[in-house]
Amino acid sequence: MEAHEKLAPPVIWSIIGTADVACSGILVETSMNVTFPTLMKVFNQSLNNVQWITTAYLLAVTLTIVLAAYLQRSFKFKSLIIAAVTAWSKTKVSEKPYSIRGSKAFSDLKKQCGQQAQKREDREDPDAVFDPA
Repeated sequence: MEAHEKLAPPVIWSIIGTADVACSGILVETSMNVTFPTLMKVFNQSLNNVQWITTAYLLAVTLTIVLAAYLQRSFKFKSLIIAAVTAWSKTKVSEKPYSIRGSKAFSDLKKQCGQQAQKREDREDPDAVFDPA
């Protein structure tokens, strides 16, 4: 390619898209690192465990991207949509969908929210009239 040759618009958009995806990946990884102290406190885990969970999350994202590329090359778009909608509708009808209600972290979080709401109620004057102005 010569130095003065102009790039076609699809090539330019491909470069911009690739840069955008790369920046998004870095942003997600940085966001996960910022949440380490909160995750450690909420789930009562060590830094080592939280880092492994982050690594597993990033690996799952990578596998999803690779699998999506393979499926797009191997099947028609219409077939993928029909399969995805069918799979989603089957899970919506299943007996017991996944729930975090029984987890310790959820119950601790629920307890903390209740305590904060109680503190707010204690500070407020019950005889005061709400005036939005």
